[in-house]
Amino acid sequence: MALEFVGDAISLSGLTGSKLKCEVIGAYYPFWWNITSGGPKENRKFPTAIVELDAATGEVYIKDTKETILGSSGHALQLKCGDLAKAMWLKVILVEKDVNCYNHLKKVIQRRWPSIDIKLAEGPIFSNSSNIYLMNAELDRALDSIHKIKLGNALFFFDPLRSVEY
Repeated sequence: MALEFVGDAISLSGLTGSKLKCEVIGAYYPFWWNITSGGPKENRKFPTAIVELDAATGEVYIKDTKETILGSSGHALQLKCGDLAKAMWLKVILVEKDVNCYNHLKKVIQRRWPSIDIKLAEGPIFSNSSNIYLMNAELDRALDSIHKIKLGNALFFFDPLRSVEY
């Protein structure tokens, strides 16, 4: 089954599937991060990371309601970019193996978060000062790169669209 896109959003259906999952993740990421980063009491200074495997495009088009919403990787980026001063120690690592999804992800980033330097995010890990990492890679290769990043308290989110091959 071929992937479908509406604009740059991956096209999925289901009010109680994709839409509900995106809403839950959108509420959970800030909740998780606020706790693990130390919260306002500690100035959110504890290093944290959200690692999205199969990050898709950052946006999901819900066929049933004909609306585009943030996907899980979009919510991670929104948390990171919503208040950069607060999220300074948060790292967002987005891994997508499908080249079409990855190209749409970069377009979504350019449109929604134009302050993100995509070349820096795709570049060498050791020279990345943005704490946003983009990888168009298979899982094994991505994990080799992720091991080089000091993650701190990390949440790994794995959401394959079709099937789990591992």
